[in-house]
Amino acid sequence: MNQLILPDGGYLNQYLDFLPENKIIYKTLTGCGATTLELECQRNSILIEPYIPVIKGKAGGDVFAVHSGVKPHHIIEYFQRDIKHFKLVSTPEGHKNIKTAADAIGLDLYNNFFLLVDECEKLIQDVNFRPKIVEVMDDFFNYKSRSFISATPIPPTDPRFKSKGFDNFHIVPQVTRNINLNLRVTNSLATTLKDYFIKQRNSHYIIFVNSTERIASLIKHFKIETESQVFCSIESAEKLHISKIPYAQEDFEVKKMKKYNFFTSRFFTAFDMLLEFEPNLLIVSDVKKVQHSAVDPFTDVIQIIGRARNGVANITHISNIYEKLPSSTEAEVREYLKGSQEAYIAIRNLRDTTNKVGAFDVLNNALRVISFSSFVNEHDDNVNHFMIDQEVHINRVRGYYKTPDNILNAYIASERFMVCNSFENYNLDDDTIDKLGQGISQTEVIRIISEAFESHFTAAKNVYSLSPNHTLYHLMQTHSLIYQYYKKLGIDKIRELEYRQNAIQMAYERHEQEHGDQYFQLMTALKAIFKRVNKTSAAQVKRILKYYYFKCNIKGLKATVTQLAKWFDVHRTTDGYAANNSEIKIYIIGKPKH
Repeated sequence: MNQLILPDGGYLNQYLDFLPENKIIYKTLTGCGATTLELECQRNSILIEPYIPVIKGKAGGDVFAVHSGVKPHHIIEYFQRDIKHFKLVSTPEGHKNIKTAADAIGLDLYNNFFLLVDECEKLIQDVNFRPKIVEVMDDFFNYKSRSFISATPIPPTDPRFKSKGFDNFHIVPQVTRNINLNLRVTNSLATTLKDYFIKQRNSHYIIFVNSTERIASLIKHFKIETESQVFCSIESAEKLHISKIPYAQEDFEVKKMKKYNFFTSRFFTAFDMLLEFEPNLLIVSDVKKVQHSAVDPFTDVIQIIGRARNGVANITHISNIYEKLPSSTEAEVREYLKGSQEAYIAIRNLRDTTNKVGAFDVLNNALRVISFSSFVNEHDDNVNHFMIDQEVHINRVRGYYKTPDNILNAYIASERFMVCNSFENYNLDDDTIDKLGQGISQTEVIRIISEAFESHFTAAKNVYSLSPNHTLYHLMQTHSLIYQYYKKLGIDKIRELEYRQNAIQMAYERHEQEHGDQYFQLMTALKAIFKRVNKTSAAQVKRILKYYYFKCNIKGLKATVTQLAKWFDVHRTTDGYAANNSEIKIYIIGKPKH
């Protein structure tokens, strides 16, 4: 039987001795005691948790925490203790150190431990900026006993789940209670937030915002620096301190809470907040300026609300919308990736069968241009199904934030909320207000973050760095667009453009166009055409370019001989005379320049 009816107020350890094996467990409720059951049950266990705060919260006694800074020799010392059942709680990246330690002492993890991936949707949601998070899956399926679990799983499409006989296990609450939530969609976040703080008064607010830039802007706009505490990564805390936000730290402590308490995404899941008061819970999404501040009603919002174990006084989600958010349906995403994969495989096969060095290099570079290369594991060249699931997921969530009806319908479709919604339309909107208050300017943000990337990637190997991987992952998460600027353009170009976002964005778009799949398709078509027909007129050049610009979805390029001459050797000559004795000019199209 793949279902457990959980009585109202009950905990899993009252009805189960062990969590079921080889299942994707839908526990429905946060705080029903699933990880507590596993940490107390009579077997060796490894729990994979997505973020360090929850790992620190569960560690202690015979429960051993594995995260950055914990080496294999520390784990060996733990395994050598006189303990009846080993219990380890680890980041996904930390599992390799557990395996190294076990191998060193001849301990068979696969047959003697149960592996539980908690908050399993994070493998999908975080893989694009934290690629090593899914490497644990190469070991996961080698365990004899293993399971996925979450209150809000995203069903994975990795075919190994089916081939290994996984099925779903549902923990169904006997009493279902919808969550009362106020949804305020607005075209002016600053105005709506001001109204919220006036009308929803409380001695404590817990505010969830997946962007340190937005947190800084909010605090400065409302002039609440001395009344605010930010819980975030140590790197973000240091940045906020520089920005004169004095109270920011990595670890959550109730005694450090102030009136306004801000949390970044590392505190959205699995983290328990035990309070003696009922705060107001506020979620802020600014999708116009920070796309990843969009939260998913099916996963993120449910998890966020579950953090305050003793309840809250009020729950509100305030968000703007952006009709130009890029989004596609699941069918569109999968169809595009299918075509991209076919091109990737074809070029890879050509690369792997050529015996010419020059051809190998050209084909290898072509592979990197194809978008599907992002969906292939670097370490084994296999398809990364979690990356594909993430692409589907992020497009789905972006689609919610294109209209007020979309985000409301998403809440309704989740069947978890009783929503009181409003759309607030102000004369002074988010497009007019450049920043919320006197926060960090975008130019300054780009300067600080791009220079931080440069320092990280160019630092000498003997330079000591605090949690370098964590720093990189966090910056990639909270500043993903700036990371793309840096990755594609390089620091020299960003400096040349004086960190100005508009100039950098234009340079980035040109770079993407000239190195993307569409540009590759255009060049392939033009080379084929002018290999067959090397004499043509200016009018014919214009017709050819216009046709293939449209076909390849190329924008912003002129359909002229001058543009063609940037790609091919072009020479003008006379091809006879017209009836009025005027010269008939044609163009000789030679070899491609690149």
